[in-house]
Amino acid sequence: MRTAVATYDPKMVTIAWGGMILSGFAEGTFIKITRNGNAFDKKRGAGGDVERVNKNAYDFQVELTLLQTSTSNTNLSVALTADQVSNVGVLPLIIKDLLGTTLFTAPQAWIAKDPDAEFGDDTSGRAWLFETGAAGSLLGGN
Repeated sequence: MRTAVATYDPKMVTIAWGGMILSGFAEGTFIKITRNGNAFDKKRGAGGDVERVNKNAYDFQVELTLLQTSTSNTNLSVALTADQVSNVGVLPLIIKDLLGTTLFTAPQAWIAKDPDAEFGDDTSGRAWLFETGAAGSLLGGN
């Protein structure tokens, strides 16, 4: 029996926030999507009975790490400044693996924190932290 060969290509992962297509991602992990809390919590009674509570935790943190030299840093920095001045930074965030089935969509996402700035004799990544309202996540193949 033959098994199909699957291919993951980090160049085929796209990220759009509002009208911006972000690019210039750092080496290693460049996207980290974390649900803010458990989907369900569990309690065990003295007799071993188990109950669960749907926490309705549909909001996420998304950390995007860009190369220090990425022009997307400038675009995100300008957007964060505009949001702080006039509250216009809640925009849709979409992350899609074009070769797989993974898809993350957040109709409302904003920059929660800009990266720490580091300067040395080598380049470093710039980690942008986004928060979302209710979002959907399908972690598929790839």
